[in-house]
Amino acid sequence: MDWDNKWSHEFSEETSRQVAEYYFNAYAESLERKEVRAALESIPGIMQWDDHDIFGKAHLKTSTNE
Repeated sequence: MDWDNKWSHEFSEETSRQVAEYYFNAYAESLERKEVRAALESIPGIMQWDDHDIFGKAHLKTSTNE
């Protein structure tokens, strides 16, 4: 696919849902691996919000306004 066309391609709602489900499942499955869990338990790390969390207004979501 041409580089310029790649960024203008529209996802359908169904495709968007499938992509989100795929990445969620890949993330969740990786956390179930014993070697990943062992690494996360033993290696110090810092978690921080990125621009998607801030500009996506994730910081404003609560159980009362989601």
